[in-house]
Amino acid sequence: MKKNEWIVNGRRTLAEWQVTLNPMEDLETTVNSYWAFWEYLLLQAKTERIFGIVADFYDADHQPLDYLSYCKMKYHTENKLNLFSIVLRSTHEFPFQQEVCCYNLDGEVERFTTRNLGGLLESLRPDIQSKDTKLDFMPCIIGLRIDQPRPLVGLSSIEKEPIRIGIELTSSIWFPKVLDKLNEKLVKEYSWMDNGELADCNTPRLNRFLLNVREKALEMKSGWELVEPKPYFRTEKYKEMVSVDGIII
Repeated sequence: MKKNEWIVNGRRTLAEWQVTLNPMEDLETTVNSYWAFWEYLLLQAKTERIFGIVADFYDADHQPLDYLSYCKMKYHTENKLNLFSIVLRSTHEFPFQQEVCCYNLDGEVERFTTRNLGGLLESLRPDIQSKDTKLDFMPCIIGLRIDQPRPLVGLSSIEKEPIRIGIELTSSIWFPKVLDKLNEKLVKEYSWMDNGELADCNTPRLNRFLLNVREKALEMKSGWELVEPKPYFRTEKYKEMVSVDGIII
């Protein structure tokens, strides 16, 4: 019976692409271009069902707002562009979700919508009893992170400095082959397990998202790059399956 051999890697990313949004001719144009890009990125992520924001947002009068309107309100009150820290501060639950194909307990491919990919993996691999394995490879996150590493604070910074946005993979579920890290009776330290069936279901959506976001960034005369991974055995091993365009399957 087929089992899920992929992991969730909360400590380090397995691949990362970065967008650099450059300032425009004036502050208003710059900020409007940033909002337009964020709106496009979130729409593409939602369309491909790989990243969605599921949380409630309100204005000062406790009237409901959509996420982007909430971020604009915070910008006008704080002169700060730091979108994803805003959403993490604004909810007590993990506010992101995605759809993934996994093997269910009968060994068949099934689509799951989850806000906790590590918890989903734990439920689908009840044979894994090691607490260390669960802690290392089943953390409470989803398999893709969109992050703005450094906020821009103050109108002067927003007007003059670029915004960098990282799109990071935090799970090996996207790759056609995965390092065997869940089986405790491991003979070879770097054995590979086939994950092609799940990658065929999950990764085309990820690659379409990356392609569309890249095209939008280039259209705006902004930067797009594949980030060189930090020296770490897992990222080094997966590097051959990663390109500037996405995951090679």
